[in-house]
Amino acid sequence: MWDDNLLILKVNKKLANGIKKDDYILADYTPLSEQSPYRKMIVVKILPKEKGEAIWHEFRAEYERRKQGDIKRQPMPYIR
Repeated sequence: MWDDNLLILKVNKKLANGIKKDDYILADYTPLSEQSPYRKMIVVKILPKEKGEAIWHEFRAEYERRKQGDIKRQPMPYIR
Protein backbone atom coordinates (compact mmCIF):
# COMPACT_ATOMS: atom_id res chain seq x y z
CA MET A 1 0.00 0.00 0.00
CA TRP A 2 2.45 2.68 1.13
CA ASP A 3 5.61 0.89 0.15
CA ASP A 4 4.72 -0.14 -3.41
CA ASN A 5 3.79 -3.70 -2.50
CA LEU A 6 1.56 -5.37 -5.06
CA LEU A 7 -1.25 -7.65 -3.97
CA ILE A 8 -2.96 -10.13 -6.23
CA LEU A 9 -6.52 -10.57 -5.06
CA LYS A 10 -9.36 -12.89 -5.91
CA VAL A 11 -12.55 -11.12 -7.04
CA ASN A 12 -15.91 -12.17 -5.66
CA LYS A 13 -17.83 -13.83 -8.52
CA LYS A 14 -20.75 -11.40 -8.12
CA LEU A 15 -18.38 -8.46 -8.69
CA ALA A 16 -16.06 -9.86 -11.35
CA ASN A 17 -17.78 -8.29 -14.36
CA GLY A 18 -18.31 -4.94 -12.65
CA ILE A 19 -14.70 -3.79 -12.30
CA LYS A 20 -13.64 -1.15 -14.81
CA LYS A 21 -10.34 0.56 -15.49
CA ASP A 22 -9.50 3.19 -12.83
CA ASP A 23 -12.05 1.86 -10.33
CA TYR A 24 -11.02 1.44 -6.72
CA ILE A 25 -11.76 -1.68 -4.71
CA LEU A 26 -12.15 -2.65 -1.07
CA ALA A 27 -10.76 -6.03 -0.08
CA ASP A 28 -11.32 -8.41 2.80
CA TYR A 29 -7.85 -8.88 4.27
CA THR A 30 -8.90 -10.60 7.50
CA PRO A 31 -7.27 -13.89 8.58
CA LEU A 32 -8.83 -17.09 7.27
CA SER A 33 -9.23 -18.21 10.90
CA GLU A 34 -7.96 -17.23 14.33
CA GLN A 35 -5.11 -19.72 14.02
CA SER A 36 -4.24 -19.05 10.39
CA PRO A 37 -1.45 -16.69 9.35
CA TYR A 38 -3.03 -16.46 5.88
CA ARG A 39 -5.41 -13.72 4.74
CA LYS A 40 -8.63 -13.95 2.69
CA MET A 41 -7.47 -11.37 0.11
CA ILE A 42 -10.74 -11.11 -1.82
CA VAL A 43 -12.34 -8.06 -3.44
CA VAL A 44 -15.68 -7.33 -1.76
CA LYS A 45 -16.67 -3.87 -3.07
CA ILE A 46 -16.03 -1.74 -6.14
CA LEU A 47 -15.88 2.04 -5.86
CA PRO A 48 -16.21 4.23 -8.97
CA LYS A 49 -13.13 6.33 -9.72
CA GLU A 50 -14.50 9.59 -8.28
CA LYS A 51 -15.75 8.08 -5.02
CA GLY A 52 -12.64 5.92 -4.68
CA GLU A 53 -10.33 8.90 -5.13
CA ALA A 54 -12.24 10.94 -2.54
CA ILE A 55 -12.06 8.14 0.02
CA TRP A 56 -8.40 7.48 -0.79
CA HIS A 57 -7.45 11.16 -0.30
CA GLU A 58 -9.34 11.29 3.00
CA PHE A 59 -7.66 8.09 4.18
CA ARG A 60 -4.23 9.30 3.09
CA ALA A 61 -4.68 12.63 4.91
CA GLU A 62 -5.70 10.82 8.10
CA TYR A 63 -2.72 8.47 7.76
CA GLU A 64 -0.31 11.39 7.36
CA ARG A 65 -1.87 13.19 10.32
CA ARG A 66 -1.44 10.14 12.54
CA LYS A 67 2.06 9.52 11.25
CA GLN A 68 3.10 13.05 12.23
CA GLY A 69 1.86 12.47 15.77
CA ASP A 70 -0.95 15.03 15.71
CA ILE A 71 -3.20 12.54 17.45
CA LYS A 72 -2.41 11.96 21.09
CA ARG A 73 -2.28 8.23 21.53
CA GLN A 74 -3.84 6.88 24.68
CA PRO A 75 -1.58 4.49 26.58
CA MET A 76 -2.70 0.90 26.59
CA PRO A 77 -4.26 -0.02 29.96
CA TYR A 78 -1.77 -2.82 30.57
CA ILE A 79 1.28 -0.58 29.99
CA ARG A 80 2.38 1.47 32.99
